[in-house]
Amino acid sequence: MNYDELKAGQELDALIAVKVMGLPAETGHFMIHAPIYLPYSTNISSAWEVVEKIKTPNIRIEIQMPFGDNRWICWISNLKKGTIGGAGADCAATAICRAVLKAKETP
Repeated sequence: MNYDELKAGQELDALIAVKVMGLPAETGHFMIHAPIYLPYSTNISSAWEVVEKIKTPNIRIEIQMPFGDNRWICWISNLKKGTIGGAGADCAATAICRAVLKAKETP
């Protein structure tokens, strides 16, 4: 799956909830038969919960907005393997979510 093409919203939030936060896909609050998860991809407080979840002594997370650019960049590195995930987006929360999903799939 190309995470860079996922827009912020329910689909990205659901992927984070299930693949990263460990929530079952069939639980949560339901509204019109659609699971509602925290807004990980649009809210920096919720995205920071994702950062806290993956944080270990071997994981380094960098979030930055390069000078003169209006996009946020998130890099996730493993001290033993190097960069394992990186993504950009107009919103810091979205960049974090995309990078974390990529990192989770890196062997």
